[in-house]
Amino acid sequence: MRCQESVVMSGQNENGVIVPYQNLSDDALQGLIEEYASRDHGYCELTMGQRAAQVKRRLQHGEAVIVFDTKTETANIVSTDERNKDASASESDKKTI
Repeated sequence: MRCQESVVMSGQNENGVIVPYQNLSDDALQGLIEEYASRDHGYCELTMGQRAAQVKRRLQHGEAVIVFDTKTETANIVSTDERNKDASASESDKKTI
């Protein structure tokens, strides 16, 4: 079985603000990546280092972004595909109301 590359998947919050990963200090970025990578996403068995490297690579390639939730004052890593899909669904919901 081939490992999926989509470790970075989360929902979007309307209050989210995208924060470029380059704006974080090295320590803050590494901490956020490790915290995210430590969650169980149900994918194949990877080491923590492999998961963290995968998440960082996706941030660097624009496949994921850091979103700061202004309501909860927390940050999360979100797949750009998932974020775009959620944004489209949100816009569609607004049109049907």
